[in-house]
Amino acid sequence: MFGEQKKVGTKTPPEIVDKEKLFGEIRNALAEAGDRQVALREVVRLLHENHDHFDWTGIYLLDGDSLILSEFLGAPTVHKRIPVGEGICGAAVREKAILNIPDVNADPRYLACSVETKSELVVPIMQGERVFGEIDIDSHRSAAFGPEDEAFLLKVADLLADFLQGKKGMEESW
Repeated sequence: MFGEQKKVGTKTPPEIVDKEKLFGEIRNALAEAGDRQVALREVVRLLHENHDHFDWTGIYLLDGDSLILSEFLGAPTVHKRIPVGEGICGAAVREKAILNIPDVNADPRYLACSVETKSELVVPIMQGERVFGEIDIDSHRSAAFGPEDEAFLLKVADLLADFLQGKKGMEESW
């Protein structure tokens, strides 16, 4: 499954995704994983398969001054290492901010991965001022991401920050 595009027909439209249930599944996957890569792979899978507008779903982890692609589902990318400050992904880490780009072709920071990508949402994985990485989502639809996607992925990023710090509780509720 790693790195393969899922058929759109097997994915769930955003209006019927049970966010509370999905959040619980992600929390459980992190709590039960015996290995960091297995856990991150499962989070990517759960996010990707439960949102039909997520055409590329990945987690980058910060290593020094670069983001390193850890796990993803979707088309292969050449962007396995992105310097902080470069592209939309690097800008999100530098600015420590969510970046929701409705039209990637209109943003000069965009590092082209696929001609099909129309919009991108990047949510830093942070705790306080410390950045661990980011969740990166691409869509083949323009303006695909709304405030509900941002809010949900921010909650997932908070869980991931706890997980990456080794906190076992991850008791955050929906």
